[in-house]
Amino acid sequence: LQQARLLLFFPEPVDMYTYVQLIQAAPRGAPKEHPQNKVQRPFLALLYMRHVRSFPLMRSFVVEGGLRALVELFADDNLYLRAQAIDTMMQLTSVELHDWFAEPPLEP
Repeated sequence: LQQARLLLFFPEPVDMYTYVQLIQAAPRGAPKEHPQNKVQRPFLALLYMRHVRSFPLMRSFVVEGGLRALVELFADDNLYLRAQAIDTMMQLTSVELHDWFAEPPLEP
């Protein structure tokens, strides 16, 4: 329980692989009681409301396949999950979080 709390409320960049796994949808045809359905909502909600504003976390999230996990939720039957996934993607790709259009720094 303590590890789940830490992942949910205080994730580190190294935790983003696990976070990506936790926000993915349950396998097709899985019953409503499938464990993935129980963990997906709180982890996506915290990602959407809090963690998306931390670029160090989101950099690791993107590297670990987070964009693909979000895109798969764009067609979810649950409109709330769908909206959270779309808005999270919009925040991730906004210039406010990271200037995606800036020239890369020159390395010596």
